Amino acid sequence: MSVTLPSPLGGKPPVEIPLAKAPLERVIAQVQFSRIIKINDQLSIGGFQDNIRNEYPHLDIVNEQILQVQIGPMGQSMAPMQRPVYVFHDMYRNWRITLTSESVALDVKKYTSRNDFLERWSKILETVGAQFSPHVVGLGMRYIDRIKDAEFTRVKELIKEVYLGPLFPKFVDQVQ
Repeated sequence: MSVTLPSPLGGKPPVEIPLAKAPLERVIAQVQFSRIIKINDQLSIGGFQDNIRNEYPHLDIVNEQILQVQIGPMGQSMAPMQRPVYVFHDMYRNWRITLTSESVALDVKKYTSRNDFLERWSKILETVGAQFSPHVVGLGMRYIDRIKDAEFTRVKELIKEVYLGPLFPKFVDQVQ
């Protein structure tokens, strides 16, 4: 008997309630996968770039510094390493795809709808899947809201105590 689970993006998203003055600062979705060495080679990401270039024409390559630590019977050793991080942007640098040998992420500062975000994210995941056949080990999504200016004086009304638990009294003291 075979059991098939729905994909993380399966089904309809919850009802979207647009806010006149939404405090949304950034939305980030990321999939982590087992390391794929060929992503470190610029030539190997050509197919990926070809599939997304119409929507994300700008590419920045950043070398990320990593310190690899190994501990074994002979003691420990540390070796500095570099790996490329490929950052693709749309024409206005609002949408950003970040691809490394261990993850792919999509983030945006401002978007029109959750459906738009999910359609873009689905296309990116399909492209990564077709190009690299990753073994997924984690999936996450984060909405970052920022309350500022006049709304900040009302923050105690906007954030319920249940969300911060024992941190709430300290938070309230800092806001006043």
